[in-house]
Order: sequence, then structure tokens, then C-alpha cells
Amino acid sequence: MKRRFVFATHNQHKVEEVMAMLNLAELEIVTLKDVGISDEIIEDGKTMKENAWIKANNIRQKVGGNIIGEDSGLEVDALDGAPGIFSARYAGPQRNDDDNIEKVLQNMESENNRGAQYRSVLAVWYDDHQYTFEGIVKGRLTKERIGSGGFGYDPIFIPEGYQDTFGVLPPSVKNQISHRFKALKQFRKMLLSHLS
Repeated sequence: MKRRFVFATHNQHKVEEVMAMLNLAELEIVTLKDVGISDEIIEDGKTMKENAWIKANNIRQKVGGNIIGEDSGLEVDALDGAPGIFSARYAGPQRNDDDNIEKVLQNMESENNRGAQYRSVLAVWYDDHQYTFEGIVKGRLTKERIGSGGFGYDPIFIPEGYQDTFGVLPPSVKNQISHRFKALKQFRKMLLSHLS
């Protein structure tokens, strides 16, 4: 029997990426559009964990059942963890990746400490139980964009142990080391323990 989850996102691309990472035939994940929800969720939490739960609880109240809420972003050491929860709208409400990258590069112009990390937090309702999973990938920022793959800050982020940015690395590599993959791996382990 398939386990169905509503992912608190309008982004079909994200759901496809998540399904590929989880690689579970017993799983079905649908978007908010699939369940007829078009309104934006106000994310006013102070942390990614709070925002992930705001999304999950909001959708749970509307449709019930199994829900996944996620918040993720880039945390830069020299910027005291910014852009953090504001990663998607760092340069303004237009949520433009190019503008966001430009703002980070400008803020880091004279900075030698290039340390940064991507963080992903999953808030999961499953069979009336709550679970939180977190994944982090550490790395460093470049001084200019390299590559055009991925999304968000991928063209300026080099993961630890690699020479290329997420904008250059193929999805097959990124999807095995990313922050989202690490959080999903824990989620998958929990699911499998219930499915067996």
C-alpha cells in the first residue's frame, strides 16, 4: 500500500527531486497544487525548524494526513549565519536567485573567511506522529559564479571535499551529498522501519 504525503510546496521540481532521492516505490508525494491549495504560507519563524513546522502544521490543518514541511537555506560564517531563514528573499520579496547571489557576493567582497553551509530541516507528520530531520553540507563560497546548474546559491557554493560548485557538479553527485539528501536519508530510514 502506498504511503501518501502532501509536501508543503508549490514547486513540482522540488517534489521530483525529493522522490528521486528517496527512491521508494511505496511512496507518493504530491504538491499543494495537487490538493487544491494556492495560498502562500506566511513563514514568520525565527529558525528553519520553526518555519518548516509552520508549513507542516498549516497544511495539516487544511487537509490532514501525512505532511512534509521543509525549510532550507545558506548560512555564511562571516555574515553571522545570514542569509539563513531569509535565503529565498535575501535581496527582496521578488525571490530572485541572481539578485540573492549578487547580494551575498557584495557582502563578502572583502572577506577572507569563505566558510558556509547549506541546511535543510524537514518537519514531518506521519501517522499522527511528529518527526524532525536535519541535514547540513559544509563548504565554502567562491568569489564569483561558477556554473549554471542547480538553483539558489549553488553557483557560488563549493561543498567540502570537492573543487567544483553545486552549479557545476552533476545532479547525480549533488543529490548524494546535499543537505536535503542528508535530511531525507533520515526520513527514509524512519519510513522503512514503519513499512517493514
